[in-house]
Amino acid sequence: MTRSIVPLTALCMAAALSTIPLSGPSAAEHSKNTAPYATARNWYESAAQAGDAQAQFFLGMQYENGLLYPRNIAKAVYWYQQAAENG
Repeated sequence: MTRSIVPLTALCMAAALSTIPLSGPSAAEHSKNTAPYATARNWYESAAQAGDAQAQFFLGMQYENGLLYPRNIAKAVYWYQQAAENG
C-alpha cells in the first residue's frame, strides 16, 4: 500500500507546484495596493518618526528584505541606526 501512495503523492505535489507562478509582483509591489499593508506601513512609519525603537528596527528589516517597501539598503541602515540610538 505504501508503494502506491508515494507516486500518487509525488504526482499531486507536482500538479500543485505547477500552478505557482514563477514570476509576478514582489511582496513590496503587491503590498502597495492592499489596505492591511498600507495600514501597517502608516503605523510603523508614524511610530518610527516618533522615536519608537522597535518600529525603527522593523522598518530597517522591511527595507533590507524588500517586504513592505522596495529593497533599499541605505534606508535600512538609516532605520537600524535610529533604532540603535533610541533603544
